[in-house]
Amino acid sequence: MMIVIFMVVFWVIELGYFTYTYSVLTATTVTFPDGSAAPPNHVVVTVTYTYAPFLSSFMTTTTMKTYAEGRMVVP
Repeated sequence: MMIVIFMVVFWVIELGYFTYTYSVLTATTVTFPDGSAAPPNHVVVTVTYTYAPFLSSFMTTTTMKTYAEGRMVVP
């Protein structure tokens, strides 16, 4: 039973670390495909991040590369 309890505790810690990392992402790139930020040109915001799990310092884990992109027209 102790193994299950420790697994749940570590999973909760990892989930908290992942949520914290998600909320503070700052590697943002802003580009203007139409050449400028003047309305009504397009804006593209790209966020990339390599997530390394907190527990990787205690055991071998893989990293996850995340990527998101948002597009909009400057109002």
